[in-house]
Order: sequence, then structure tokens, then C-alpha cells
Amino acid sequence: DKNLNSQYESYLREIEKKQLMDILEKKNNFEIPEGRGDFSKIRINKKYINLIGLEAVKISKITSWVEAENLIKAPDWSESWWIAEEQTRKSLTSCTEKKYGRESVLESLTYITSCVSNIVHGAAAISAAQGGMANSGMIRAAAGAATLASHQAALEILANKNTTGPFISKYRLFESGHWPLCLNSKAFYIF
Repeated sequence: DKNLNSQYESYLREIEKKQLMDILEKKNNFEIPEGRGDFSKIRINKKYINLIGLEAVKISKITSWVEAENLIKAPDWSESWWIAEEQTRKSLTSCTEKKYGRESVLESLTYITSCVSNIVHGAAAISAAQGGMANSGMIRAAAGAATLASHQAALEILANKNTTGPFISKYRLFESGHWPLCLNSKAFYIF
């Protein structure tokens, strides 16, 4: 009887996980960028900043891997961006876990993260090589940031069942070939 109940619970978890994956597939088209998009055509960057709740700031374009590395290593970055994202993530996680259960959510998000991780690492390595960057730490940082963005976007879709929130906007930046790097007192930097 215990074994039967255990199997039944396991099947229910698998069904929930499948339902969550179906929601993600129907609600969004996650694509890997073919290259870096034209920065001037991206309006999503301001949308992301507004949706995450940051003050209006100047957006500065970074055009080289060396510039990007210098910026992310600089000590004058603002925590407000990280705090805003973390508050949003906690809220979405709580909402999603109440809807679907903690285990199902974690399994689904882990699956997405695993699928995306290797793909974006390869894309980051190619982009870095084309830009003259051989620093494996920078490649891992870019791939990790893109993987996190896809995780956050999936969490937002599961929580809200919409595709217009801040994490979706952040994901769209990566999808267009750009990497939001940091915020400091001067600007929000996007590579």
C-alpha cells in the first residue's frame, strides 16, 4: 500500500512537471541569438529598467569584451539593481510554489537551466572569440548571466502566465545578443 501511494505521488509530480513545461513552451518562444542585434533598435532595455522598479537612468552601450570586463570588476556598482531583482524573484517564487508546489517548480526550472546553460556557454565563447576575448571567467560570467535570465523569465511565466514582466524584458535583451552588465551612479550598462 505504501509503495502504491509512493508511485502515485511520483506520477502526480511528473504530470505537474509536464504541465509546467507545457505552460513555458506555450507562453514563450525562447530563442538563442544568432549574433548581436542593433543596439539602437532595442527598446526593451528601458522597459526592463522601468519594470524592475529602478529609477530612470541613462543607458550606456558597451561595445567590447574588455570594456565589459572592466565594468563588472569595478567597485562602484549599485546594489539597487540586484536588490530589485531579488525582491521580484522572491515574490515570483513564492507565488509559483503556492500554485504548483516547490518540488515541481524546482524540477522545471532546473530542467530549463540545464538545457540553456550549455547552449549559452557555447554562444558566449563564440562571441568572446570574435571579440578577441580569451578570458574563460568572462565567458562563464556571460553564460551564467544568460542562464539566470532564462531561469528568471521561466519563473515569471509560471507565476504570472504572461510575457510582459521585467524578467521577460531582461531575457529579451539576452535574446537580442546583449548583456545587461551593471548599474552605477552614472548609468545602466549594456554590452
